[in-house]
Amino acid sequence: MPPQPRFDYWLCRLLAGLQAGVVGGFVLAAYLWVENLLFARSAWQAPGLFATALLGPAATRLHFGFHTVLGYSLLLLCSGAMGFLFAVLVPPAVAAIWAANIGIAYSLTWYFLLLRRVLVGPLGGLPAGISMLGYFFFGAALSLYVRYYRQIARPLTQADVPEENGSYGKQM
Repeated sequence: MPPQPRFDYWLCRLLAGLQAGVVGGFVLAAYLWVENLLFARSAWQAPGLFATALLGPAATRLHFGFHTVLGYSLLLLCSGAMGFLFAVLVPPAVAAIWAANIGIAYSLTWYFLLLRRVLVGPLGGLPAGISMLGYFFFGAALSLYVRYYRQIARPLTQADVPEENGSYGKQM
Protein backbone atom coordinates (compact mmCIF):
# COMPACT_ATOMS: atom_id res chain seq x y z
CA MET A 1 0.00 0.00 0.00
CA PRO A 2 1.53 3.37 -0.97
CA PRO A 3 1.95 5.95 1.82
CA GLN A 4 -1.10 8.18 2.22
CA PRO A 5 -1.00 11.65 3.78
CA ARG A 6 -2.88 11.74 7.07
CA PHE A 7 -4.41 15.20 6.93
CA ASP A 8 -4.32 18.38 4.99
CA TYR A 9 -1.12 20.45 5.27
CA TRP A 10 -2.67 23.39 7.14
CA LEU A 11 -4.68 21.21 9.47
CA CYS A 12 -1.49 19.42 10.50
CA ARG A 13 0.25 22.73 11.08
CA LEU A 14 -2.57 24.14 13.18
CA LEU A 15 -2.97 21.00 15.27
CA ALA A 16 0.78 20.86 15.91
CA GLY A 17 0.79 24.53 16.90
CA LEU A 18 -2.18 24.04 19.20
CA GLN A 19 -0.47 21.08 20.85
CA ALA A 20 2.80 22.96 21.30
CA GLY A 21 0.93 25.97 22.71
CA VAL A 22 -0.93 23.90 25.28
CA VAL A 23 2.28 22.12 26.31
CA GLY A 24 3.90 25.55 26.62
CA GLY A 25 0.94 26.66 28.74
CA PHE A 26 1.52 23.76 31.12
CA VAL A 27 5.22 24.69 31.28
CA LEU A 28 4.33 28.31 32.03
CA ALA A 29 1.76 27.33 34.67
CA ALA A 30 4.26 25.01 36.39
CA TYR A 31 6.93 27.70 36.32
CA LEU A 32 4.60 30.32 37.82
CA TRP A 33 3.47 27.88 40.50
CA VAL A 34 7.06 27.11 41.51
CA GLU A 35 8.06 30.77 41.35
CA ASN A 36 5.25 31.74 43.69
CA LEU A 37 6.29 29.07 46.18
CA LEU A 38 9.95 30.11 46.02
CA PHE A 39 9.09 33.72 46.82
CA ALA A 40 6.77 32.74 49.68
CA ARG A 41 3.60 33.75 47.88
CA SER A 42 0.45 31.73 47.55
CA ALA A 43 0.76 29.06 44.85
CA TRP A 44 -2.67 30.14 43.57
CA GLN A 45 -1.77 33.78 43.02
CA ALA A 46 -0.76 33.50 39.34
CA PRO A 47 -3.94 31.74 38.15
CA GLY A 48 -5.92 34.26 40.18
CA LEU A 49 -4.23 37.05 38.24
CA PHE A 50 -5.22 35.44 34.95
CA ALA A 51 -8.80 35.04 36.22
CA THR A 52 -9.02 38.78 36.85
CA ALA A 53 -9.43 39.18 33.08
CA LEU A 54 -12.93 37.71 33.43
CA LEU A 55 -13.86 38.12 37.09
CA GLY A 56 -12.20 41.43 37.87
CA PRO A 57 -10.21 42.23 41.02
CA ALA A 58 -12.32 39.82 43.09
CA ALA A 59 -10.37 36.89 41.60
CA THR A 60 -7.11 37.81 43.34
CA ARG A 61 -7.59 35.44 46.24
CA LEU A 62 -4.82 33.46 47.89
CA HIS A 63 -6.63 30.14 48.17
CA PHE A 64 -7.76 27.47 45.72
CA GLY A 65 -11.22 27.95 44.28
CA PHE A 66 -13.27 28.55 41.16
CA HIS A 67 -11.09 31.52 40.24
CA THR A 68 -8.03 29.23 40.23
CA VAL A 69 -9.59 26.75 37.80
CA LEU A 70 -10.82 29.61 35.63
CA GLY A 71 -7.37 31.21 35.65
CA TYR A 72 -5.62 28.00 34.61
CA SER A 73 -8.26 27.40 31.93
CA LEU A 74 -7.79 30.89 30.56
CA LEU A 75 -4.00 30.45 30.61
CA LEU A 76 -4.23 27.20 28.63
CA LEU A 77 -6.78 28.67 26.21
CA CYS A 78 -4.56 31.69 25.50
CA SER A 79 -1.47 29.48 25.23
CA GLY A 80 -3.21 27.22 22.72
CA ALA A 81 -4.30 30.26 20.70
CA MET A 82 -0.73 31.59 20.76
CA GLY A 83 0.52 28.20 19.54
CA PHE A 84 -2.15 28.22 16.84
CA LEU A 85 -0.96 31.62 15.61
CA PHE A 86 2.67 30.50 15.90
CA ALA A 87 1.88 27.64 13.52
CA VAL A 88 0.46 30.09 11.00
CA LEU A 89 3.55 32.30 11.16
CA VAL A 90 6.33 29.69 11.28
CA PRO A 91 6.68 27.04 8.56
CA PRO A 92 7.23 23.47 9.78
CA ALA A 93 10.34 23.06 7.61
CA VAL A 94 12.34 25.35 9.91
CA ALA A 95 15.05 23.71 12.03
CA ALA A 96 14.22 23.03 15.67
CA ILE A 97 16.84 25.46 16.98
CA TRP A 98 15.40 28.24 14.83
CA ALA A 99 11.91 27.33 15.96
CA ALA A 100 13.10 27.71 19.56
CA ASN A 101 14.65 31.13 18.84
CA ILE A 102 11.58 32.32 16.97
CA GLY A 103 9.33 30.93 19.72
CA ILE A 104 11.25 32.75 22.45
CA ALA A 105 11.15 36.04 20.52
CA TYR A 106 7.44 35.48 19.77
CA SER A 107 6.48 34.77 23.39
CA LEU A 108 8.53 37.64 24.81
CA THR A 109 6.90 39.96 22.28
CA TRP A 110 3.49 38.84 23.53
CA TYR A 111 4.69 39.32 27.10
CA PHE A 112 5.79 42.91 26.52
CA LEU A 113 3.08 44.05 24.12
CA LEU A 114 0.01 42.33 25.50
CA LEU A 115 0.67 41.72 29.15
CA ARG A 116 2.75 44.76 30.05
CA ARG A 117 1.17 47.37 27.77
CA VAL A 118 -2.44 46.40 27.16
CA LEU A 119 -3.51 44.43 30.23
CA VAL A 120 -1.29 45.82 32.96
CA GLY A 121 -0.19 49.23 31.65
CA PRO A 122 -3.47 51.00 32.45
CA LEU A 123 -3.53 49.40 35.91
CA GLY A 124 -0.16 50.74 36.92
CA GLY A 125 2.46 48.01 37.21
CA LEU A 126 3.12 44.38 36.60
CA PRO A 127 1.60 42.30 39.40
CA ALA A 128 3.85 39.94 41.32
CA GLY A 129 3.85 36.39 40.04
CA ILE A 130 3.99 37.10 36.32
CA SER A 131 7.60 36.60 35.33
CA MET A 132 9.30 37.16 32.00
CA LEU A 133 11.36 33.99 32.52
CA GLY A 134 8.18 31.91 32.43
CA TYR A 135 7.41 33.29 28.99
CA PHE A 136 10.96 32.46 27.93
CA PHE A 137 10.25 28.81 28.83
CA PHE A 138 6.90 29.03 27.04
CA GLY A 139 8.66 30.21 23.88
CA ALA A 140 11.17 27.37 24.13
CA ALA A 141 8.28 24.90 24.44
CA LEU A 142 6.78 26.31 21.24
CA SER A 143 9.75 24.81 19.38
CA LEU A 144 8.05 21.43 19.90
CA TYR A 145 5.72 22.53 17.10
CA VAL A 146 8.19 21.27 14.48
CA ARG A 147 8.41 17.86 16.14
CA TYR A 148 4.64 17.55 16.57
CA TYR A 149 4.08 18.52 12.96
CA ARG A 150 6.40 15.78 11.74
CA GLN A 151 4.59 13.22 13.89
CA ILE A 152 1.13 14.26 12.71
CA ALA A 153 2.00 14.71 9.04
CA ARG A 154 3.98 11.51 8.53
CA PRO A 155 2.42 9.21 5.95
CA LEU A 156 0.56 6.08 6.99
CA THR A 157 2.54 2.90 6.62
CA GLN A 158 1.55 -0.75 6.69
CA ALA A 159 2.37 -0.87 10.41
CA ASP A 160 -0.35 1.76 11.07
CA VAL A 161 -3.13 -0.26 9.44
CA PRO A 162 -4.73 -3.02 11.54
CA GLU A 163 -4.75 -6.55 10.20
CA GLU A 164 -7.90 -8.70 10.14
CA ASN A 165 -7.03 -10.17 13.55
CA GLY A 166 -6.74 -6.70 15.11
CA SER A 167 -2.94 -6.59 15.34
CA TYR A 168 -0.83 -3.86 13.73
CA GLY A 169 1.89 -4.64 11.18
CA LYS A 170 4.02 -7.76 11.21
CA GLN A 171 4.37 -9.60 14.49
CA MET A 172 7.80 -10.87 15.47
